[in-house]
Formats: sequence, C-alpha cells, structure tokens
Amino acid sequence: MKWFEFNPIDTLFFRGSKPMVMGSDHTASLIFPPPSFTIEGALRTAYLVQNNIPFKDYNNDGFSDDKAIKEIGRSGETPPFSVIGPFFKKDEEIFVPVPYHWFAEKEEETNDDKKDLIKCRKGKSKEKGKKLTTVVKGEILENKFEEYLNIPDRQIFFAKGKKLEPLGGNFVNIKDLNLGNSEVEIFSPKYFFAEEQRTGIAIDKSRIVRDGYIYSFTHARLKKGVSLIFGTTTDLEIEDKGELTLGAEQRFGLYKTIELNLPEIEGKFYMSLSLIKANEKARASMLATGRIAYYGGWDLKRGFHKDLSAYFPAGSIFKNNIDANLISIN
Repeated sequence: MKWFEFNPIDTLFFRGSKPMVMGSDHTASLIFPPPSFTIEGALRTAYLVQNNIPFKDYNNDGFSDDKAIKEIGRSGETPPFSVIGPFFKKDEEIFVPVPYHWFAEKEEETNDDKKDLIKCRKGKSKEKGKKLTTVVKGEILENKFEEYLNIPDRQIFFAKGKKLEPLGGNFVNIKDLNLGNSEVEIFSPKYFFAEEQRTGIAIDKSRIVRDGYIYSFTHARLKKGVSLIFGTTTDLEIEDKGELTLGAEQRFGLYKTIELNLPEIEGKFYMSLSLIKANEKARASMLATGRIAYYGGWDLKRGFHKDLSAYFPAGSIFKNNIDANLISIN
C-alpha cells in the first residue's frame, strides 16, 4: 500500500449528480471530500502524463502497453488498484469518518429505554451550536449479539428514539476509534474546509456563451494546516511528489508520498474508509450505514458521463472484511 498527502493550490470543486436546469436551478451541488474513484482517475492521468503516454493512444482499443495496462488498467475499465480514503490531516493528526454505528444523545440524560441495546461514552462536537454530549455505539450486548445477527430481517444496526442522532458523516481522530476514551471529540466536515461561492457564465455545446444565463458553483477551500490523505492498494509507479489534477475545472495541487500505518485492531466489525459500491456482496454484509449516494463521473473512453451507481458512504459498518478499504473496529 502507498500513501499520499495532497495540498491543493486553490479551491477544489466536485459536482454531485444533481442536474442544473436552465430557468429553474442554476446552482451545482458540492461533494467534499471527493469520492475515491475521482482520485483513482486523477492517479491514472498522472501515470499517463509522467510516462509520456498520449491520451489518444491510451483510449485506443488497440493500446498494447502491457506495463501500463498492469499498472492502471485499460481505458474505460475498472483500474486494478483501489483508493483508500480520502480523509483529512490537520496539524499532523489523521481524521477518518465516524462509524455509522455511533450515535449521540440530543439531551444530557441517559436514554434508559435503550440501555440494553447500546453502550454510551462521553463525547463532544467541534461543530458550533451542536451539542453531542454522549457518543453511542450501536452494539448489542454480548449475550444477545449472536442471536440478533441470526435473525435475517434484523441484520442492520439501528438506534430508535427521538433523543438520538447518528454521528456518521462526521470525522474522528483515528487514535480515538478503539481506545475506549472517556471523552471523544467529534468533528464536523466543516471543521476542515470552508465553502466559497463562485458564479460564472453559461455556455452551450459549441462552447458559445448563452446570453442571460449564469451558474453558481460551490467550491471547497481547505483550512490552514489541513490536507487530504489517501492511499492506493498497490504501489503505483508514479513519482514520489508532483502535480495532481483533481476535480472539475482542472483544479490541481501538489502531492507527495508519506509514511502512514493504519491501526491494527482485532475488532468485531469492519468500517469502510471509502465509498463502497452497494452491490449484493456489500448488502449481504451490511450492519450500519447512512444514506445511499449515487455518483457517475466522467468516462474518458466514451467522452461522456458514466451511468449512476449506488454507494454506501465511508464509515459504513460490515460484519465481514469484504473490501481492501475496510479496517477492523469494535
């Protein structure tokens, strides 16, 4: 596995799948941090550029560079490597997605009617105006756990009650995942980046400006001391540092390889550090997750958008180690 740190030169922009409709909706949605497959595409591009392989040749059905095919796969096909992450680094600390089997009490008192279903420990939030006084792990008591999992229609963890809210979608210091601290800090995504509105002109298919139409985009700017961290499941033969074009509008930044060791923990479950495709294998192992997201992306081979696919968000919990970007967790 090879790890990278990425620092953008300016803002980054990653569009969601929501369409913009002239005369109705002129604002593009923002996805941040970016999906792992977006970084996969950026790394494939970096490989082609650094090895002086023309995009036209790579897109050709007769492309026969065996070394390149082994490293990054054929154009239009799934690459032979996966990206782990991305997640955030701030002031030399690594922050990963909060597991989706963690919940918070909305009020300070204990939710007594659920105490046989969940374990509680103290926590707090870095998101202004939001009080997360208790972190809850959606974990069945040991004497009921196996019985619970053996019920086919009840394999997914849930926390029911008006006083609970899920913490998935936030971030936590990787050191606090399994330490059993008496207090755990939960960080909102906005703790790591700020949103900036950008407005520009509209153009048609011929790249001609449309009179009277403008569009607004939301860009992400990493805050001071923050960078993106991601890894690859194979040691790609690209330079140890260089430039990486990432996202829409040809936004770019500088990357470098770093040393990073994920914690080795013998836990009961497995948590995803990246998006997981919501296929049959993933659904069969699913224990806890958030809202399913639909992404497409750009297909270099077709020169057009990819079909939408469903993904489980980073931080989803599985009972089996079904993917390379899962880590063991309690």
